[in-house]
Amino acid sequence: MINAGDTVGDSIEAAQTVIQHDPSGEFTQYIDAELAKWIHEETSLIKNDFPNAGLYEVAWSADFIVGFPDPSNLSALPQTKKQIEDANTTLVSGINTAIQRLNKLAIESIMASGTSYDEVDIILDSGFSLAENFEAAGFTEQSEQLLGETISYIETIIETGLNGFKAELEKTEFSAQQVADLQQQASAFDDLSKQFSGFSAYKQAIETVLETNKATICKNLLLDSGAGKSDFEKPIMIGGETLSLAELNCNLYEQGSSIARISSKFLSDTYDISIANSDGAVSEYRFKTDKTLANQALSVRSTITESEEQPISQEQWSEFISSLVQPPPSGEPDTNGVRECDLLAADPHDPQKLSPGIDFTTDDIDLDAFERGIDACIAAVEHDPEDARQIYQLGRLLWYAGDQEMAKDYIEVAAQANYAPAIYYNAEMMLSLSDDPDAFIDALELYETSGKLGYARGSDMVRELNPDGIEFFKEIPPPTGAEIVASLKQKGKSVSVFGMTTSVRVVDAKIKDCFQTSATDFSCEYKKIAKCGVSGWGNDPMVGFLSRAMQSDCNGAPYTFGSFRKLAQGSWKELPSQF
Repeated sequence: MINAGDTVGDSIEAAQTVIQHDPSGEFTQYIDAELAKWIHEETSLIKNDFPNAGLYEVAWSADFIVGFPDPSNLSALPQTKKQIEDANTTLVSGINTAIQRLNKLAIESIMASGTSYDEVDIILDSGFSLAENFEAAGFTEQSEQLLGETISYIETIIETGLNGFKAELEKTEFSAQQVADLQQQASAFDDLSKQFSGFSAYKQAIETVLETNKATICKNLLLDSGAGKSDFEKPIMIGGETLSLAELNCNLYEQGSSIARISSKFLSDTYDISIANSDGAVSEYRFKTDKTLANQALSVRSTITESEEQPISQEQWSEFISSLVQPPPSGEPDTNGVRECDLLAADPHDPQKLSPGIDFTTDDIDLDAFERGIDACIAAVEHDPEDARQIYQLGRLLWYAGDQEMAKDYIEVAAQANYAPAIYYNAEMMLSLSDDPDAFIDALELYETSGKLGYARGSDMVRELNPDGIEFFKEIPPPTGAEIVASLKQKGKSVSVFGMTTSVRVVDAKIKDCFQTSATDFSCEYKKIAKCGVSGWGNDPMVGFLSRAMQSDCNGAPYTFGSFRKLAQGSWKELPSQF
């Protein structure tokens, strides 16, 4: 009677089916007693397991209860009904207690998985894994609670661990490797702060200690490169300026580069200096001591690549250093809200520009500044994805760089934000890239819109492209016969006289030709196809004759002209006749 995998409800239903074949009271009592006994035994086993039950066993118990039938339907099985009512009360309470115990153990396990800011990943993995187990067992509420406890615990660790982290930073000796490790850690904290805002304070703590100890770091990095303390003040020529090696190294360090190695032979006037950029690429140069200059300044002579030596000018050396000490493109606004993207890419005709702007069609273009402008505008858009001016300026730069597909994406986004210059360039792209025969009309509308929003070039372009103010319209498909019928104000009529009714109902229209007369209107030569007839007077043959004659007249209706307008929602409207 009871099969593996059956619920309590399945078993009781099977028992009730058996009872129907032999409804005697004695047999029913026997079945009732056996069912009650089985339920009691199962319930007792579950209750005994609760104190040490794992998540799987508790989930099985919950499924066991879910399989209970409604006791109100068991009046014929009183013992079974009582056992189910008792089990419901006992097991639900036991399951709740067991879940609370397991939930507490899970929280303790999460807290035991890590106690420091640098163990956040381990704590997260532990919390998410346990939450998934509860979710899989069917305890969704407890799963969500565990996720909340995990996040709360991590936030507490981050907050309480900050002072200890700062104390550790104070013990740093700032060797080259330690500085590199701190910079990498700051980057990691920056990523983590997107999940846990408290980590931004850790990043700030690193940046503060690096800035405070910059002079020490510069000297230590120079010592690590092989320089002696006597080399710190050795002059080196950078363009028309003379810096000490220590000053040069600090300038490089501020932008993520550094002097990686310095070597010279005893009593030699030759120095080899290797410089590592922020990406880790190393360039090596050879210098001579220029004894004609004060303090025997170092002047560049050549580059060294794979043991080959190539002459290099002072100008080339200076350009190389300038490229390293220049700060990376920034997307941050200054106190006036001006970003580097505004300085390098503003449209001189933009009424909302924050700098004079650059006309890329006429001005002498500095290619290095142009490329930097693209990077600066990318940084600006990343910093503020909602700033339509930055989005437009990036699209404009990409347009003039020849990347039309990428430019189109940015300009369309800015145009959707109703940014006037972007709408203008949207029209430019449409004329340049679209094969649509109506592109000219669409572009003209966009030029006009940009002009009305304050971009004067839009109005100028409208006057240039359409000096006579012609009203252009797009080509649209003419109405079909069914659409003409739907648009007619009068689709039929009927007249009754002396018990006889004549009726005319337009069912279609045959079109000879249609001419578009405006952006929305057509003039069509057409004739109405109508169903006509006469009814009344019973089955009088005269009525049938008249009906056929009337249909014949309708079939011979002449072609006529009518005007029809396509409405915004796509339907058509018959216009009043001009005749």
